Amino acid sequence: MSRQTAFKTRDGETAFLTAYDTALKSWPVPYEELDIPTCFGTTHVIVTGPADAPPLVLLHGYMATSTMWLPNIADFSRQHRVYAIDVMGQASRSVPGDPIRDRADFVTWLTATLDGLRLGRISLVGMSFGGWIALGYAIAAPERVQKLVLLSIGGLQPMARQFTLRGMLMTLVPTRFTVKSFMHWLGLEENPADPDTRGLETSWS
Repeated sequence: MSRQTAFKTRDGETAFLTAYDTALKSWPVPYEELDIPTCFGTTHVIVTGPADAPPLVLLHGYMATSTMWLPNIADFSRQHRVYAIDVMGQASRSVPGDPIRDRADFVTWLTATLDGLRLGRISLVGMSFGGWIALGYAIAAPERVQKLVLLSIGGLQPMARQFTLRGMLMTLVPTRFTVKSFMHWLGLEENPADPDTRGLETSWS
């Protein structure tokens, strides 16, 4: 049986995972990586923080990965056991199986992931698209969510036309130029003096 992959080519997969691992080398605190099987594929999770601390689950934004939490993870993990989850269906180290089609599927997927991590009630933080997933989960499974934090939540208002068009162009024609153009439009540019943005240009190569 051939190995499942979310990538169209082996070269593309290698380039993406190399960039992911390069970003993870800057993770400022000790961590471990787990792969949790679910009915929608294998969910990749970065785990850090004291083993006996309260659980804090992070869901990243659209077209991002769990490495987006790099600037915050040291603070998050001081008093929490943090689980940064690569959202299924997004480019990441999570490996998709059956497609996720709607919010109910995201609830089923996240429940299976939390069960695989042996987590009960959690604090849940979602950014943008991750916030949309987190809110839907808190509504569907309130018994699993002790605290909910939503950052720039997406999905509550219609998307800006420019965001949709630029995002579609980047997805359909994923070149260095289209990716950089979209990221620059979002305000993400590399500043050598800022360690939080260092390496952005390299990751878009």
